[in-house]
Amino acid sequence: MKPTQKLFDPIVSHDKQNLNFKRLLLHPACQPAKAMIENIFNEYKDVDGNFIEQFQSTGFHSRLWELFLFKCITVSGYKVIRSHVSPDYELKADGEEFFIEAVTSNPTDNDAVIENLIRIMETSRAKEEIDKAQSEIISHYVIKIASALYSKLQKEYWKLEWVGNKPLLLAIQAVHHKYATFFPDYKMITYLYGKEILSIQQEDKSIKYEYKNIEYHEYELSGKKIPSGFFNLPSCENISAVIFANTGDEKKYLRMGIQDGFSNGKVKAIRSGAVVNPNSELPNEFTYQVGDGSYTERWLDGVTVFHNPNARFPLSRASLKGSRHFWLENGVFQQSPQQFQILTSITGSFVIDNDKIYFKI
Repeated sequence: MKPTQKLFDPIVSHDKQNLNFKRLLLHPACQPAKAMIENIFNEYKDVDGNFIEQFQSTGFHSRLWELFLFKCITVSGYKVIRSHVSPDYELKADGEEFFIEAVTSNPTDNDAVIENLIRIMETSRAKEEIDKAQSEIISHYVIKIASALYSKLQKEYWKLEWVGNKPLLLAIQAVHHKYATFFPDYKMITYLYGKEILSIQQEDKSIKYEYKNIEYHEYELSGKKIPSGFFNLPSCENISAVIFANTGDEKKYLRMGIQDGFSNGKVKAIRSGAVVNPNSELPNEFTYQVGDGSYTERWLDGVTVFHNPNARFPLSRASLKGSRHFWLENGVFQQSPQQFQILTSITGSFVIDNDKIYFKI
């Protein structure tokens, strides 16, 4: 059933509207993203009854992430069952059934420490100062991811009668500051499995991988220290896998909106970034104009499913086709890589009117 209230019809007062919502609502260069988001929401069932209010205010990133997951699920061929408020999604297809609970690492209000680190990253010309700030931002990133996942673990969704003995997944995206989505998934690997992957170049130029056990993660500026290895935590055997993506933000909807014909024709976008090079530990760089036919993006590009080696109810590696699967087998990491495995990217959009660029972000 289609929603009677439109997602972008403001129901929240202007002073309480999320800045990202305002930009989508009013910015000419966001038109394809706005149209794509509206299209997805028209197929979405709001079982909470507060989706629109939260999307427009305090829960913008969380609700946008839920829509991204919904789209990934449906294009994978699953039927979404929305008969319960939680977990967020119950999926069924060809005899397979499992649950997904969405989670985001959210900003901490008035976090002056992180704001200062970001300022250093953006303005300093001293390499040593920049490197130190970057190291602290990475440490903070792991702590925020860990805190978000641990909070969901405490909900004990596996005790719900309708979840029972079916696989349960947590799906996370980092949105705790404006650069959080630039981080690739290597820190997720380290935290989830408690192992760091070390790449060693051999004499014949080939790459050998070794693993180093990590006992804890520390964010020195706050004094926080947490054990590594989320999948080894008590009760975590009830979590079958963790889904991660750094591509479920507004830029994804912008690109897909342009690519899938939701643009008014005036908005253009350029995407640049780094993609995995299967023949080297160094990534390849890429740049393309969205919608020019040189690359066709898929919704599940950049989505990784990390399988829990201790899971009571393992998830099939055939699930969520199109995503990258990552697992630990006999002490060795294995993966089913995507054809175009993007590590990180930036997207710039602009509006062309009468062959002149008059607005750019």
